[in-house]
Amino acid sequence: MSFVGVNIGALTVKVVTLRGDARSARVVAHQGRPLEVLSGLIAEPEFADAGYFGVSGHLGHIPEVAAIQRALRETDGGFDAVVSLGGESFLVYILADGKIAHVLSHNKCAAGSGEFFVQQIGRMGLDVEEAIRRSFNGHVVPLASRCSVHCKSDITHKLNRKEASPDDILRTLHDSMANKVIALLEKAQRELRRVLLIGGVTRNAAMLAAFREKLPATGFVTLPESPWFEAWGCALLTRDEPRHPSPKISRQPGLGSLPPLHRYAGRVQVIAAPQRQAPADGPLVLGVDAGSTTTKAILLDPETQGVVASHYRHTRGDPVAATRECLRALVAQVGNRPVGLTGTTGSARELLGAYFGTAHVYNEISAQAAGATHFDADVDTIFEIGGQDSKFILLRNGVPVDYAMNNACSAGTGSFLEESAQGDLGLTVSDIADVALAATSPVHVKATCAAFINSDIRLAQQQGHSRDDIVAGLVYAIAGNYLTRVKGPRALGKKVFLQGGVALNRAVGHAFAHSVDRPVVIPPSPELLGALGVGLLALERAGALGASTDLLSLAAPEMKLVGQFTCRACKLFCSVDRFEVAGRRFPFGGRCSLYENVWKRKSRAAAAPDLVEQRADLVFGDTRRFLSPPPRREPAKRSRRQRVEQALEDARSCSWRSPSDAPTAMRPPARPASVFRGR
Repeated sequence: MSFVGVNIGALTVKVVTLRGDARSARVVAHQGRPLEVLSGLIAEPEFADAGYFGVSGHLGHIPEVAAIQRALRETDGGFDAVVSLGGESFLVYILADGKIAHVLSHNKCAAGSGEFFVQQIGRMGLDVEEAIRRSFNGHVVPLASRCSVHCKSDITHKLNRKEASPDDILRTLHDSMANKVIALLEKAQRELRRVLLIGGVTRNAAMLAAFREKLPATGFVTLPESPWFEAWGCALLTRDEPRHPSPKISRQPGLGSLPPLHRYAGRVQVIAAPQRQAPADGPLVLGVDAGSTTTKAILLDPETQGVVASHYRHTRGDPVAATRECLRALVAQVGNRPVGLTGTTGSARELLGAYFGTAHVYNEISAQAAGATHFDADVDTIFEIGGQDSKFILLRNGVPVDYAMNNACSAGTGSFLEESAQGDLGLTVSDIADVALAATSPVHVKATCAAFINSDIRLAQQQGHSRDDIVAGLVYAIAGNYLTRVKGPRALGKKVFLQGGVALNRAVGHAFAHSVDRPVVIPPSPELLGALGVGLLALERAGALGASTDLLSLAAPEMKLVGQFTCRACKLFCSVDRFEVAGRRFPFGGRCSLYENVWKRKSRAAAAPDLVEQRADLVFGDTRRFLSPPPRREPAKRSRRQRVEQALEDARSCSWRSPSDAPTAMRPPARPASVFRGR
């Protein structure tokens, strides 16, 4: 007779069999069908003599903590902590006298988990063994690895632009995953000299090497039992107290349902797009919104503020190239028209502002608000959802008074919906709306991460839900994630605008109408509201058009990096790039806005009125004359203000060709400048 321990994880089923002093183990991926896989395993001949079973994990009756504690008794001991590295999560068990005293867990995010790594290398066309082997040849590079979806985009951009090799990406992924675990270990607030690693990720040699490189004073130990440690503990507990002659499976929770999306069609108002007007003979206004996923450009008539032409395309990691393509597309629509004013917004607004040499660079909050109030002055709430960014904006009298953005997570963005639908359902973005609106009983999915949504999708498929109902559930999920993670507890106004590229999906508007229980307005061309708004802002604040340049002339020059220098205006020693566009050289970068005035072609701003002084005059009047004057201090030989002004003056010239030609304030310091690189 044998004793069988089972652990059902997010991605695999682990089975350990004990026969006297002998033992055997099996690890099988279940692809969202754990019960089917388990039934198939125990039906095999090697389990014919199985007398008793113990099950832990998602559907088990034995807590994983108890299974780990029992298995620890069979080891040589001396561990300060146990790190469980699973497919969808990782946990740290802090030990005291060999017993689990505290459990630390990360938030419900895929970054750092085994599934995170598998998804990223799958997109690169690599298997696990090859990815592990090649990662030892790479170097760590900057990578947006906090979110699985954002990481995918950053990997694509870096590979396309030759900024990193596949080996560098693989090394960086391991480095990022190790950082997540080490951050949990640091929360223990005690010295951890010996740490036991368990879980499927322990078979990843590159991951283990990253741990040992980052914490060389800590001994990271793996055992032969590490990949199936919890199942081994279950088998030991079952042998200690045999109770169940067959696997005892907890009842699998069912997924609830939501009302059909088409029921809320009456609460969604779509403002009809005004007819495009013919371009005027004079100069036009150009608005550009360069986002992380897409770049939008729009031409406005300065007299009527009507849209003359627009274009929308993917950024693909190069906002300058995408903008140049947009300008050429505008030429194809209306001809090579003159432009007398340009405004930029979006995540690449500063870079494009420097490219165009315009001072009209505005943040997305202001631009989106201006675009919305252009169509309805009474709007007081804006839900703006893009490919990787989401924003909540609260207006009062057309002015933003509160806002919030997503915090490095794609849940509640267009990428969440796109990744989810394309994964197991095989739907393109353009198909989602019609399929979701046709659903009769949308599934209430609970996942709040694009990397983990597949688990809910597979569970829904197991329970017999149709594809239409699952897709409708995903649409509901994007609204729910947005309201939970972006809007949060903030109050809603009376008139809600839904804008951004995701608003083109009609079903999303229906989901928001259900969730906020009030009408939702979708403006014309919601994906262009940022570009429209920044064009209107530039026109309003400029007062008049400047010298005009035709579209092809704006699109012709390339932006070239011609050098770098280190700014010494303060002790941060920022590395500042020097670019050239059409013979115009300018500095760009640094942690502060010191060099913005150069590429914006503005003089240093005059000192603003001292409002505190004015308030004191109003409150105290002349009573301050009775106070003793503050002691007078002699100015330093060279104040920080003087150094900053000198650095700014030197930057305006931008005439040096090499670091040795640069003024003293901009020469590299004695220490390596690369340590203090700016943006």
